[in-house]
Amino acid sequence: CVEVGYGIVALFGPSDPALDAQLESISSVLGIPLISSAPRPQHNIHANGLSTDLTMSLHPTQSQLMTLIKDLAVELKWKDISIIHDPLHGIIEPTSLAESLQILGSCSVHKASTDLRATLIQLRLKGARNIIIDTVIENVQTVLQAALDTGMMTKSYNYIFTML
Repeated sequence: CVEVGYGIVALFGPSDPALDAQLESISSVLGIPLISSAPRPQHNIHANGLSTDLTMSLHPTQSQLMTLIKDLAVELKWKDISIIHDPLHGIIEPTSLAESLQILGSCSVHKASTDLRATLIQLRLKGARNIIIDTVIENVQTVLQAALDTGMMTKSYNYIFTML
């Protein structure tokens, strides 16, 4: 509020999606534009196609990201795809993505658990080779370590991280 008194003209959003909602609310109440660098799982679009808020996102929309992932999977000729989705921090709608990827072959969705090794072992036993990881960037090291520990860091396995 003190900064508003000094005449700020815009807020620059956090890189943490958890804080994005608070800044968006402040932006809306004060009528100050928010330029957000955080990925936004859902973007408020009015029926006429115009944005209903004062937020400009520097991250691709969910539909753009899902199109990019689908196009990449088509180009790489992926047939069977597994999605590991973090419901708290993921930026894609896993069911919609899975439906769009069905044209390539089978696609399964798995909830990211606290024990990623167990999830990866389960996928390895099912024969999964092409895996989409949808979690916060802070978990990438944990995912890669779990993949290394389970023997899934070879040229036989392919990964797409939605946050990178």
